[in-house]
Amino acid sequence: MAYIPNLDHAQIKSVLSPQQSCQAEHNCLTAALQSIIAIHKKGGISTVVKDRSVICKVWIHYIIGDCSGNNKWLGHFNGSGKLKRPYRDCHCLFENLSDSNPTCVYITADEIQAAIDK
Repeated sequence: MAYIPNLDHAQIKSVLSPQQSCQAEHNCLTAALQSIIAIHKKGGISTVVKDRSVICKVWIHYIIGDCSGNNKWLGHFNGSGKLKRPYRDCHCLFENLSDSNPTCVYITADEIQAAIDK
């Protein structure tokens, strides 16, 4: 387990560009995950289970965080509640969130590129 410090504390992030801020967060994640990275690089953990030699592999089952923190983890844009849609991969609107079986129209790579080019 690891704790990533609050980089907003003492206005540290205010002097960084958004790119530098995201990189600082990813540097913290890299440091926090070094032991898992080392285990992965050496092929796992050799052990014996019920008289049988096995190699255990480590994985991250889930990550807990708020929307802003999870967006930073994934390198996504933070919309701060100003987005038209709740998700970034489809055209579903907030009004459709109560639909238990929505028909989503997914965003294409061309649409993403067009948004980047704006």
